[in-house]
Amino acid sequence: MWNEAGLVASNLDIKKIGTLAGPNVKSWNSRRWGQEIREHSPLVPSHQIVGDVNPLKTERLTNAHHLAILDLKMEDFPTCDRPGGPAAPQPRAPHPSDCCGTGCCPCVHDIYEHDLKAWQRQRDLIRNGKQEERLISAALEPHKWTEFEIIRIDRVNSSTFLYSFKIADNQTLGIQVGQHIIVKQEKNGRVYTRQYTPVTDVDKQGVFEVLIKIYPNGKVTQIIKEWKMGDLIPWRGPFGDFLYATNTYKRVLMLAAGTGIAPMHQIIKKVVENEDDETSVKLYYASKTFSDVLLRESLAEFCQYWNFTMRYYLSDESDVRGNRRYREEVEARRVGKAEVQEELERGPLHSTLVLVCGTKSFEKDMVNSAKNANIPDENIYKF
Repeated sequence: MWNEAGLVASNLDIKKIGTLAGPNVKSWNSRRWGQEIREHSPLVPSHQIVGDVNPLKTERLTNAHHLAILDLKMEDFPTCDRPGGPAAPQPRAPHPSDCCGTGCCPCVHDIYEHDLKAWQRQRDLIRNGKQEERLISAALEPHKWTEFEIIRIDRVNSSTFLYSFKIADNQTLGIQVGQHIIVKQEKNGRVYTRQYTPVTDVDKQGVFEVLIKIYPNGKVTQIIKEWKMGDLIPWRGPFGDFLYATNTYKRVLMLAAGTGIAPMHQIIKKVVENEDDETSVKLYYASKTFSDVLLRESLAEFCQYWNFTMRYYLSDESDVRGNRRYREEVEARRVGKAEVQEELERGPLHSTLVLVCGTKSFEKDMVNSAKNANIPDENIYKF
């Protein structure tokens, strides 16, 4: 399909075209975009005019997202979707037994206070006639535990597994990019909780997946090690105040170690697959060996986009040359604090976002490097 300017209308991702044309492709005009697309995929199905907003990718806040934010349920709105209708039932205060007593953050009591304020805001909207849309319930709620069935377990490497959970009624989990969820396990009368970031798309229906590394002396992961298909596992959430907004920053430096790649993966995917997002993303990913690298195939796919680059830091890899794949940038050492600081000092500090996720010692070193580079505290986020 062609428009008046003779541009092909294609669903081929424009950012991937950028990798074929070189780093300066963003400065091309729309006619050059069309030429590049014709040369590389003249027969792909059409659904949009090059340079226009892709209607299939336009971001929107769905009813499920509204609910995830406000923690309201469909049954809470029997007649209050019209001006003057009665207010939704007030959120229930948690029972003392709902608190696990392990000092997790946020606690159920914190969540209740958040829910109460959200309910009050929603009630006021309804009374003022500003909220007329009936909300649809999400599969997960932050103030109570919901059990999900394990439907698949895949071994990723010697110590890490990918667990797939069924979401009932083909719902979505109800989380946003960068948020995490909490799992609960019990043993010998004690309750343990741990937080994980799903690696599936936030809008994925019917299933969600989490990567979990099993530690030899881990109190919780040794329990998780015994999970089997068909088990019902309690989760609650979502949690986390990180919210990514398109083009807020000119560049993002991600510093991840081990399973700390999970929240980064979500954010990278959101940035590169949004053709309107011109944020430049760089990832430094620390692992021991290539076999410990998680989501390697997916990260290789992301490297096809013009605005994403990455580098592996492998502290115990004995054969970097033999195991390195095409276009992978690899260093056989730990991430240096000085080089992180140097990288940050190359660009505009106030339009740079630094994201950190890994072990406590790794996070401490990386945050200190960012601060030494004079990155503002509000531009540093630790998952």
